[in-house]
Amino acid sequence: MQDAATTPNLVECTNREGLFEKFGKLQSMLGLCEKALAEYLETKRLAFPRFYFVSSSDLLDILCKTHLLSSMQATCRHQLEIAVTSHEDKPREAWLFDYPAQLALAATQIWWNIEVVLAFGRLEEGYETAMKDHSKKQEPDQKFRTHCTSTPCQNSGTCLPDNTCTEKATPVFDCVCTLGYTGTFCEIEVNECDSSPCQGVSTCNNLIGRFVCTCQKVLMEFYAKSMLMIAR
Repeated sequence: MQDAATTPNLVECTNREGLFEKFGKLQSMLGLCEKALAEYLETKRLAFPRFYFVSSSDLLDILCKTHLLSSMQATCRHQLEIAVTSHEDKPREAWLFDYPAQLALAATQIWWNIEVVLAFGRLEEGYETAMKDHSKKQEPDQKFRTHCTSTPCQNSGTCLPDNTCTEKATPVFDCVCTLGYTGTFCEIEVNECDSSPCQGVSTCNNLIGRFVCTCQKVLMEFYAKSMLMIAR
């Protein structure tokens, strides 16, 4: 590179003695480096098969940012601790929506193991109905869940059972409505134009989950052009 900088003539610079052989040697060494890198990336893919769906350049970029991986692991560990401790704070159907699916699944498995171990411990202590009692604990969830199988929520609303009811109370549920709908059963379409969002002489057109303001001046110009075209 220093010789190239001091020799401005292209033909003279590229026809130096031994330059072609030097480039060939560098190309061979580069091939060895690429082979070694591919073998190294293969070890990472074998350890974590999902890396097979990532290109070599992206995988190399991921491996170079190991500090981000450490931060992600710490964040997931912290969120998992919160998910486990808050498991009993609300109905499970609502709790599931508070965390990513894999964290919620891991926390659920942790709680299932804890409850089963406790049930076996009570069984060893002489409580013969320990396993039956543990099974009954799951029955309210099933009862409220079956109440949602009738799909009471309309317009693609999501039915969430309310497990806070007592056994003698009538099972209730909450409908989480999609954008543009409201009401107990998501049966009411929200009129987006009720708040008069359009200013001036424009007209508000209500759509599902949004609105469109149509300027009357534009409509009049379009009408006038249409009439001229018809007249011609």
